[in-house]
Amino acid sequence: MSRLLFTFFAAVVALDAGTTYQIDNGSADTSLGITPNSSSMLWMNEFTAGANGNDIYAIDIVLGRLSAGSNMTNGAPITLYIWSDPGNGGNPSNAVVLASVSGVTANVNTNTFTQYLIGPVVIPVGDDFFVGAAYTESGVQFPAAIDTSSESGRSWFRGFGPGLTPDPNAGDEVNLDGAVPGNFMIRAEGTAAVSEPREVLLAGAGLFLIGIFIRWKPLFLTQQRHIF
Repeated sequence: MSRLLFTFFAAVVALDAGTTYQIDNGSADTSLGITPNSSSMLWMNEFTAGANGNDIYAIDIVLGRLSAGSNMTNGAPITLYIWSDPGNGGNPSNAVVLASVSGVTANVNTNTFTQYLIGPVVIPVGDDFFVGAAYTESGVQFPAAIDTSSESGRSWFRGFGPGLTPDPNAGDEVNLDGAVPGNFMIRAEGTAAVSEPREVLLAGAGLFLIGIFIRWKPLFLTQQRHIF
């Protein structure tokens, strides 16, 4: 009985384990900004939705770099986005914004991921999607942290000149590997979208517990009478 109960709960936990999507190694080696001064930047990573994490609820991002010179400060406005990738081409030229959230910069120049809750947005399993950020620089700044230990071809960016509002649907982003080979330090957090199999499993676990209580209730009450 205890083994069967454990199996039920292990299955439920496995469904809810979730996924962290990442292409970086956790260490920011440099960071990228846009010239001239006070320009804006849009940068993003591409991922493929898996069955255990296609309900995207958060974006993690590292801003600035440990070495001097990024000029980043905490508390500046930043906007985070999730895009779909129609056709699953791995290129954001036709990406469509699915969700966005406004926040402020934090943990800059510390090689620390800051998490921003967003959505949640359900991506069909097997489909590509993008997560990223838009930021307007104050003077000369380098907001987009990069891990240069490897390159995946899945990081993209675009600049906007001074006074221009970053357009998340601009559609003419450049691949990072053509400028600084590496991967942006942007991650996505997802859990398994609620589906019929999981609902059935949860209902089954509940009915199983009720059955155990009904089956053993007389014995429990008998034991209570013996105590008193």
